[in-house]
Amino acid sequence: MNLGQKIREIRNKQNIKQEELSVFLRITQGQLSKMENGKTFISFEQVINIATYTNTQLHYFLPNDLEKIQQLDFKIQLETMHQEIMDQKETIKHLLKNIRLLELELRDLKNYDEFN
Repeated sequence: MNLGQKIREIRNKQNIKQEELSVFLRITQGQLSKMENGKTFISFEQVINIATYTNTQLHYFLPNDLEKIQQLDFKIQLETMHQEIMDQKETIKHLLKNIRLLELELRDLKNYDEFN
């Protein structure tokens, strides 16, 4: 059951008309109908407001979506870690290049001292 179907189910169980809920949400009845039919986006704020109005625990509306959100969050964390590693890799490359340049300069200085 998708989010829109869950909204319709809880609304019907509590004998709440679309018009009544849409007034509370400050949207049109048509917009609420589209939400319930999965034809339009439902913001998290709207889900919170619906849960509040129907005195329903928020997790009722989101159990399947919660796993998707957790997976997405994990994916974002992995991508962030990957980017940090790549940034560190570039920093290490830069430092190694500077070390090589310093080694060359040091060798040149030693050679200069040997000739003078």
